[in-house]
Amino acid sequence: MIAHPGAQIEVALDQGRIHVPGTALSEPLLEVELELLNGPEDALMALADVLRQTPQGTVTLVPSDASKAQRGMALWARAIATS
Repeated sequence: MIAHPGAQIEVALDQGRIHVPGTALSEPLLEVELELLNGPEDALMALADVLRQTPQGTVTLVPSDASKAQRGMALWARAIATS
């Protein structure tokens, strides 16, 4: 949990793989998940901007609202389409 100007934000790091059982199809999963618990949405975007800055330079973070389940279903749909 992070208190960021006027907001409460949950931060989680997810790392692993999304895999379609019974196939070799998988994709890596590495994401920083930010969930706004309360406060203005602007605070969420401001925290994302702060997280992009590192001592080595700016890191690319790509916003996505697709859940892990949705990403898994899309991967499964690709497995069916190629079989």
